[in-house]
Amino acid sequence: MRKYLILSIIFTLSIVLFGCNEDEKTSDGQNTVDEVKIIVPKGGPTVTLIEMIHEDNLTIEGVNITIETVDGPNLLVSAITSQSHDIVIAPTNLGAKLYNKNSSYRFAGTVAWGNLYLVSRDENVNIADLENKTIVAFGEKSTPDILLQLALKQHGLTVGENVTIEYYNSLTDIAPMFKKGDYDYALLAEPVLTKLGYNDEKYITLDLQTEWKSITNNDSYPQAGIFINETLINEQETLVNAIINEIKSSIEFATNNPDSAGTYYEQADLGLKAGIIKQSIPRLNIRFSSASDSKLALESYLNEIIDFDSKLIGDTLPSDDFYYQYD
Repeated sequence: MRKYLILSIIFTLSIVLFGCNEDEKTSDGQNTVDEVKIIVPKGGPTVTLIEMIHEDNLTIEGVNITIETVDGPNLLVSAITSQSHDIVIAPTNLGAKLYNKNSSYRFAGTVAWGNLYLVSRDENVNIADLENKTIVAFGEKSTPDILLQLALKQHGLTVGENVTIEYYNSLTDIAPMFKKGDYDYALLAEPVLTKLGYNDEKYITLDLQTEWKSITNNDSYPQAGIFINETLINEQETLVNAIINEIKSSIEFATNNPDSAGTYYEQADLGLKAGIIKQSIPRLNIRFSSASDSKLALESYLNEIIDFDSKLIGDTLPSDDFYYQYD
């Protein structure tokens, strides 16, 4: 009797001690998660998530979703290198560069396809008029700079020879200087282009998306994408796919409901008025495309960057494992 009592106690203790570990997994053996953290830069990328941001206490598959909006790329780099966030909306070239440096964040799809414009303070300025002129720009040796230089070269203008570019850290630095007349030519992006009142065609000297198509024969370039920590992918694939679906739905909402998207953006106190977001949405070029559907366009884009300066993303394209196969 004593023997059976001891065995019964041992069995009960086993359930108590090890049963807790079973509670940390779902019925299909995946680890559970209480929260998923997303980080996204303000501006166009934030518009892609605006329906999700607007929803109070957002949950997907019963999991709390928190979305942090930030200024500039530095915090995005930190989020990936420190793995502080599960999902990062970031420039695609940045995600590729960090993946080539052994980042664990995989590319899950494109959300924005280019929103860069070279504008002039005067109306109807031809690109040839910029010879021996100075352009103020942001993003030195990143997407804005690379596309601008490629477009200028296409029109016979070479930086350091017959045109000058002065760089500042961010778009928010150059916008006020351009507005008050410190510079006559500037590289701008939506929605700041609309905020400054230079979204009329008569002020746009070069649409860099159109220039890209002329240079590469690709409709546009995958400028910003979704990057997901592979730990979350491996442990919560169903949840990951549900979040991607929610992002896709949010993009469709913003595209089809610019009035509401603008209102939500202003209500979230993200720094721009509803009317500006509404007007800028057509030029934001936001559209979801899965990693597999974006792959050819992304590789073409990354190859152009490698030709421009291989150190910007590494000497090679990311491996096939970089692309998350979203169902």
